[in-house]
Amino acid sequence: MVLIEDKKIYNKNFAAFNQKYSNIIDDEMLDANSMSNISVENTKDNHFTIKFNRDGRGIYTNSKYNSQDEAQRFIDNLPEHDHNTLFIVYGLALGYHIRKMQQRFKDTNNIIVVVEPETAIIQTVFQVEDITDIINDSKTLIIVGDDAKQFRDVITNIVTLGNINNFNVCTFSQYDKINSHHFFAIAEEIKKAIAELKVQVSTINYFAYDFNRNFLNNFPKLIDNYIIQNISNKFENIPAIIVSAGPSLDKNINYLKEVKDKAVILTGGRPLGVLINKNIIPNFIVSIDPGIGALYLQRDKANTNIPLITTVVSNDQVVATNTGKKLFISTSEYTELIKHLTNNTLGELPQGGSVANTCLSVAHYMGCDPIIFVGQDLAFTDGLKHAESSKNKSPNKSNVIPKGDLKVPGIYGGEVDTSWQLYTFIKWFEDFIEIHPNRRYINATQGGASISGTDVMDLNEVINEYCQENYDFANIYNAIFAEKINIDINDVYSKFSELQKDSLNVKEKAEQALVLNEQMLDYYSFKSKGNINKLIKKLSKLEKEILKSKKNNLVINRIIHPVLIKLEVSKEYKEVHNETESQQGIRIAKYSIALYKGIVKAIDSIEKLINDNLLVLEKKVKEDINGHSSAAN
Repeated sequence: MVLIEDKKIYNKNFAAFNQKYSNIIDDEMLDANSMSNISVENTKDNHFTIKFNRDGRGIYTNSKYNSQDEAQRFIDNLPEHDHNTLFIVYGLALGYHIRKMQQRFKDTNNIIVVVEPETAIIQTVFQVEDITDIINDSKTLIIVGDDAKQFRDVITNIVTLGNINNFNVCTFSQYDKINSHHFFAIAEEIKKAIAELKVQVSTINYFAYDFNRNFLNNFPKLIDNYIIQNISNKFENIPAIIVSAGPSLDKNINYLKEVKDKAVILTGGRPLGVLINKNIIPNFIVSIDPGIGALYLQRDKANTNIPLITTVVSNDQVVATNTGKKLFISTSEYTELIKHLTNNTLGELPQGGSVANTCLSVAHYMGCDPIIFVGQDLAFTDGLKHAESSKNKSPNKSNVIPKGDLKVPGIYGGEVDTSWQLYTFIKWFEDFIEIHPNRRYINATQGGASISGTDVMDLNEVINEYCQENYDFANIYNAIFAEKINIDINDVYSKFSELQKDSLNVKEKAEQALVLNEQMLDYYSFKSKGNINKLIKKLSKLEKEILKSKKNNLVINRIIHPVLIKLEVSKEYKEVHNETESQQGIRIAKYSIALYKGIVKAIDSIEKLINDNLLVLEKKVKEDINGHSSAAN
């Protein structure tokens, strides 16, 4: 073994690493005993390699002969990539290959995430090789240790809408053999992180128009109803029961007849019908789905006068047809916009991807304790998607699932089949519970997936232990619905009038920019000749004017946002390695054409909605004037 007596290299590396990653320095990284199965050897090309002893056999982190050639081969064999590709490299070793990657990508936007599973290896590297240049590189991130959850937390923040379809996972040398269990765990976490983000992307792509339509159609209801802050801690220390339509719901739903005025019942649209048919009346309906499917689930029970908790972008027809009082939640994308239009800050709550996720958030915000899950299978119990009593009645929709996407721990042990989408809901529950440990969470679902952080109990036992006291809910409702949102209707009308003018102006400028970009595409495709500098100058002027309108009008900004997201996700417009001037011109022109077509289409889609809002607001302004006149007389 090569012995390093001089501590200067170690101290230099450690100082650099500690400065950048002080939050992950722990006792294990400082434990010299963890290096007992490590040895360092010289290579034939006068560098180093590390021999890692595992299960009676030695595995080298890199070549014993020519470590630099091996690092170069790794670079030469990288999978297809462009200037924006995210690289996840499994194995730091002595960093020779990472240094070469940094050199290759020094003028690009590529990010390198290095996963080193063995703390003993990085301690050894610190002693024999100065890797401060690798550590300090702003586009390189090093993750140390075999905690797959820590990796998932990091990777969830690094994998973005921009690189979800543009990343490569590369294994250096024999690293998949050094810690094979961790290697497969990391691969699984990458799949799960990507699955979570793809659910978000598909939601944005599928509901891009719906979000803006729903917001504009819901806005008149918002200014005539209640804000979510009204329910904050109003049900402190009162049990909450979240009812979902998992396959096991039919096994224990009848117990809920016993909890009237003894617990707050929250439910979404799917279980609503079966609950009401059994004379179990929820205290609140929660609806967050922006699509028309949400209406089909609850339209037969829309006239029940049960209060609706919903978001500003939930399906507009659900909001319009529900006869109950409405409490609105904002979403992060619309909070600033609502404040601009109403001079009110509408509260946000964590929502997750399912209505049950939002129910948990609402129950916690209400101050409820304990919070109890019923029908929350999150898996295909008995091969079914939903409870038979709550299944889709369409003859074309089967309630049977032949096979899940993956297996997860079951509530009663073993494993159960689930889907990637349901898995994201499980993880959301678990993360929320971990962040909010100051309540008791009880899973009274009779089947399905385990939810970490919950206690498992039968529903009848839960009711006997926690749901015996009667509460004065009528008095609580009176407090919640005592005061509607406070707005200046004249100011709101003025801002919508501004929006109407700005949207037409942006549409006109986008149509002009579209024509100019088509000319630019022809130029770089050698289909026409012309003064490209003059063309670019005109485009630059138009783009500045559009950008100014987008910046000054938050509604325009919101309308255009889904268009930008779709383009960011697409690989078609990413810069490629060594592209020529004409290739770059064609790529930029195609991107701009797609952008301005998207802007024109987006504004076309909401133009009528803006005008409809103006008519509603104009009527309210007149009512306000008449009301003041009557009061004066």
